[in-house]
Amino acid sequence: MIKNRMFIFCLVMLILICSTFGINAAKTPIYLAMGTGSTGGSYYIWTNAIINLINEKSDYLNISPETVAGSANTVRLVNVKQLDFGAPMSDVTHHGWLGTREFEQKYQNIRVAYVFPMSGQGIVTTTNSPINSVYDLKGKLIAVNSASGEQQLASYLEEAGLSLEKGDYKTRILTYNESAEALKDGVVDASLQLVYPPAGSFLELKSSIGVKVIYYPEDVIDRVVGKYPMWSKNSVPKDVIASTDAEYESKIPYKGIFGNTGSIIVHKDVPDEVVYDFVKLIYENLDELAKTASDLGGLDFNYIQDFINTNNPGIPWHSGALKYFEEIGIKIPSYVREENF
Repeated sequence: MIKNRMFIFCLVMLILICSTFGINAAKTPIYLAMGTGSTGGSYYIWTNAIINLINEKSDYLNISPETVAGSANTVRLVNVKQLDFGAPMSDVTHHGWLGTREFEQKYQNIRVAYVFPMSGQGIVTTTNSPINSVYDLKGKLIAVNSASGEQQLASYLEEAGLSLEKGDYKTRILTYNESAEALKDGVVDASLQLVYPPAGSFLELKSSIGVKVIYYPEDVIDRVVGKYPMWSKNSVPKDVIASTDAEYESKIPYKGIFGNTGSIIVHKDVPDEVVYDFVKLIYENLDELAKTASDLGGLDFNYIQDFINTNNPGIPWHSGALKYFEEIGIKIPSYVREENF
């Protein structure tokens, strides 16, 4: 009897010790959903790389990828928690928070969790197309990846004197891959694509039928950026031949495209611990992420600090993310905290 009591006492003490020090105390699995963006685009590649990393490295986070057509839909789905995470472009996130442009109401259940690379949008057509400048787009049919893409294109071309509202050109909403096929088949005259860093659908177009990028004049870009601060003045590097035709590229003095950052957003009610661990896994494994998508390797300390300093995308950051960033030494200004919105 004494031996039995001693055994039970030792067993209870062992359980208490294990509980206290976390020995074999596995966390309860948590299942989450993350929007990936349109197939064929850079965001689709980047989000899937992050999802695969989290699923591999975490002992309790399990994320399923959900293909979403366009940044506006991502904002809407995260806001109602049909998605836990998503990765929209910054200007779309900003308009979603304010309830402006393509949004019919304010979407304010969203928070920023992490940063995304800069990407550059450009208008693409075939090498034999008579379109050689943005001014040649009058009367043409242009493929865009979403309603947000349509609004973005309208903002660009308005400064070049072309109005979607007045019927100067028409648009058709297709995924990046679908728009590439439509361009091949002659169904559309041009397509709005992520050209730098090159996305999968753009690269496939280059290798199959050959393309030329219709660059924006510098004065058009300056006017657009002046009106829409979430966009930035960008250009394809001089040593990069984005179009298939090198001779065509050599005649373009300024290879202007519009740059836009993105961010990973999360629903406000996702627990701090989950967001903290999500962010930590990304930050500590940038080298590994870069093996899948080199641009993700640049989401480092300085990039995050600069992103936060510019109050991009103009909505609150999740407290779980800010907790981790503060621990690694990033300075958090008061204007990105939830209580100041």
